[in-house]
Amino acid sequence: MAPAVGHPRPSVSFGRAVKLFFKNYATFSGRASRSEYWFSVLFNGLSILLLDALYYAVTGAGIFYGARLADMADDTATKGMLLALLLFAFMVGTLIPNLSITWRRLHDANSSGAIYFLSWIPWVGSIILLVFVTRPSNPTAWQRFDTGRLPAET
Repeated sequence: MAPAVGHPRPSVSFGRAVKLFFKNYATFSGRASRSEYWFSVLFNGLSILLLDALYYAVTGAGIFYGARLADMADDTATKGMLLALLLFAFMVGTLIPNLSITWRRLHDANSSGAIYFLSWIPWVGSIILLVFVTRPSNPTAWQRFDTGRLPAET
């Protein structure tokens, strides 16, 4: 089912947002609703938190004090390295989808996706981006951004 041009992006549940996050892996055109965006942010945050917690539980390292893998027993260091590689793979694997959903969220607020690059400004860039992604959907954004390949809705 193709998305309807000119209609607001529907609000979605957590599960559907995660599904759409991966289904629209590299779709930079179109729009993303606030629920789709924020549920994907929540999914990514919880996933990273879970992998970090597993790493700290397995290696015995603390959040505020580190432990070098070289100083650990061989089996603990191996498990720690595997978990660190899993976390790295997750973060690299979700880099493009995170960028694309942020780009589409900016489109839904009737802003250019290139505003994302303002987040590279030290200290204030992330705050500027946060202001833009929290803006409500603009009813006329479809006229400007629903051209080309539209993101899936189901």
